[in-house]
Amino acid sequence: MLLPSRKMFAGFVCVGMISSIGCGSKPQPEQPNVAITPEPLTANNENTTKQVEPTYELEAAKQSIPSGPVRGMLLGEKVNAEVNIEGPMVIRKPAGAAGPDWQIQIELPADAKRGEPYRLVTQGDQANGPAVTINYPQPLVMPKYEFETAPNGSAIKRSVVGWQSPTTGLSVMSGYSLTLELGKRVGNKVPGKLYLALPELETKSHPVLRDFLAGNFEATSVRQPNDPPGPDDVPYVTGSIAVVGGKNDDSLIVGYLATPSPELFAFATTDLPLQEAVGVARSARVDYDKPRVTLLTMGASKDGPARYEHSRLTPGRYLVFAGVKGGATVGKWVNVTSTGTHSLDMTVDATQTGGLEVSFPVEVLGKAQVAPASDDMNQEPTDPALFTAIALQLGLEQEIVARKAVFKGLIPGKYEVRAGGHSRIVDVIAGKIVELDFDKKLEPKKTEPIGPEIKLPEPKKTPEPKP
Repeated sequence: MLLPSRKMFAGFVCVGMISSIGCGSKPQPEQPNVAITPEPLTANNENTTKQVEPTYELEAAKQSIPSGPVRGMLLGEKVNAEVNIEGPMVIRKPAGAAGPDWQIQIELPADAKRGEPYRLVTQGDQANGPAVTINYPQPLVMPKYEFETAPNGSAIKRSVVGWQSPTTGLSVMSGYSLTLELGKRVGNKVPGKLYLALPELETKSHPVLRDFLAGNFEATSVRQPNDPPGPDDVPYVTGSIAVVGGKNDDSLIVGYLATPSPELFAFATTDLPLQEAVGVARSARVDYDKPRVTLLTMGASKDGPARYEHSRLTPGRYLVFAGVKGGATVGKWVNVTSTGTHSLDMTVDATQTGGLEVSFPVEVLGKAQVAPASDDMNQEPTDPALFTAIALQLGLEQEIVARKAVFKGLIPGKYEVRAGGHSRIVDVIAGKIVELDFDKKLEPKKTEPIGPEIKLPEPKKTPEPKP
């Protein structure tokens, strides 16, 4: 049974989504007074230090982190664990170990992710500690309690009156205790020690559960947003993005498009709101275009500068773009080499845009497309399929109506216009609508923003599927 005298968490825990209740001071991190070093191992990777099996202790002041790897009890059964830092700290069943999967996630404070020595002690009866989420290896059936009101107005639990629906997930903000020490990050490894005592818990199958994990670890740490790219991230393109004239409800979008080889179409994009940050950088990381990774980190205000990074790229010619989502977008071509560490800063100025009014021959019907052009006029023309993908992604496709197509809100620079097998390079100028007539045969001049018509490549044939 859960007794009122115990430091329990009946009033602090909800299944699924959790909110903390009660009072208490926020735990303050302390710097470790010694460097954390891995314990000695034999040639067979066995720990040579005599290990003492840990026991459950909820009072942080009495906790002693044992030597050896992280281990403990979960649902009353002995478990071993591995630790990784993936934004939050994740403690889980080791890869390849027998039995169903389980996981405990601790939302680490920002200071714990800087790669420097760090120490945190959270007492079980304190509120405002890091959120802890437990995914158990099997469902729990939690009790429903009957309460009565004490003379001082507090709720006193009387008895179990029923049982809740089974669940494998539980989150707590208080009622637990944690002692955590992290050493200096070297490469992508962080040495550390921890003692995590979960709140005592009553379930239908276990009258009293005292689950805990304690020991030493060397965690693999995902590179943090403000860390510079390393050798494993080459080749990459990175730089800053300044946004001018953005609104608080706008979003900044970044991405790339490329066909590094005939068999590969590379594309990724992510976005974040421009809203004023509260003194904390916000970031987004996507890797669905594996092995390529895109990272966007916002600045301290909506005007930036933000930072972006496209890493682990396949060598080739990439259009790298940034813009206000649904609005002005700037795109630049980058020839990514196999060892390239390319830097490209971009400015998205929504207050300085121009436009195009394009007239086509009478026989040209359908849609006109526009895409940023390379500054290198000797560059091979962009493959038609990639050109179409760029125009669609950047919102630069318009219907031809009465021989005309109009494009507005373009960032100044060079653009290529295509329709009906025709193509021409044109310079967009801020504050002006540049008129382009494909029926006029213009010779290029230094003062003329319209270039000559160029010959388009033949569309690539789709390979026949193998039987």
